[in-house]
Amino acid sequence: SQVSTALALLGSSEHEAYFFNHLSNPLWIQALKHQGCFANPPAAEDLSDGRIRWRGWPASKYLARMATEAPKEVAELFGQIETNNPAIHQDMLDAAKQMEPDLAVVLLPKIMKALETASWPLDIQDASKLCANLVQEQPDAAFTLADQLFMIKAGQDAADGGTTSRDEYWYMEGIKIISPSFLLAQPHKFLERICRWLNVAVRNNGADFRSNLSFYWRPAIEDHQQNDGHSFPSSLVAVVRDSFTSALTNGQIALSEAMTLLGCYRFDIFRRLQLYLAASFGNREPNVARGYMMKRPIFRNYRYKHEYAILMAKCFALLSPEERATWFGWIEQGVSFAYDEEKDRESRKKYWQFQRLHWIKDHLD
Repeated sequence: SQVSTALALLGSSEHEAYFFNHLSNPLWIQALKHQGCFANPPAAEDLSDGRIRWRGWPASKYLARMATEAPKEVAELFGQIETNNPAIHQDMLDAAKQMEPDLAVVLLPKIMKALETASWPLDIQDASKLCANLVQEQPDAAFTLADQLFMIKAGQDAADGGTTSRDEYWYMEGIKIISPSFLLAQPHKFLERICRWLNVAVRNNGADFRSNLSFYWRPAIEDHQQNDGHSFPSSLVAVVRDSFTSALTNGQIALSEAMTLLGCYRFDIFRRLQLYLAASFGNREPNVARGYMMKRPIFRNYRYKHEYAILMAKCFALLSPEERATWFGWIEQGVSFAYDEEKDRESRKKYWQFQRLHWIKDHLD
């Protein structure tokens, strides 16, 4: 009767908002449910000019606040609510990220649907926090949500990797939120997944990206001022680099395993990432570093010049005497400058040789 008396006094939307905004007792949830207070959520409206209009719902905000006090009841009620209202979707997300994973996962289908179809996006930081909360106990659900958040969809703006500059900022902030938890709980699977996200982002871009000329849009794998002002996939390269670096530093993955994961993708940015990691961690697995130093197609390919030079500078000492002799033989042989004037070929060859020897200057007597 106390609930009925209180509801009878709510004569306007302002009274309703005041009531729910100040209600802090979870014991009222079931009584309010029986009174139908959660049965008619306000819908969003499509306007004639293409915009959408909606209003917040005090009842769903109350439920979100009660998520820590009565998580099972809140999960059940939100699971029954059907709405196209972005404000209610956000309240549902706010509730889910406060729940234990076994209850939060109940709301995941509705949150996923809202992320996919809503006219106004949910807060990617909140969704990322939910993702991080799920990965330890509900890894399949966590990776499903992560794909929804971070996999670029076909048909999105190819000129910008599928994101606007505003979206790119929040995308990167979201990955920063999930990375520590995912690397701790599922390092191999997370590294495989972010490689897949990068592969799709590169594939969805224009011809310059697909033509395997990644040094145009990502001049250096390491942080460098020349990388600034490039593309969304360039920013994602840094995420992949840092994630592999963290996993290797913490012993969660072997260098050879990292090379295998990166080797599953054909774009040259993945070969450059392999060279970067071989240079950074080659002392742990010398055979891996030596293998990449002694790949003659990589030695000759200008697309890999920057990362290969760093690898040689750091790891040349790992080569056996026989391998060094072979490598110096490549230097002596040089490359073809068939399109140059004959008088220029020898000077071009000498300069080319000087550049390669300069890579290993600290190792020369």
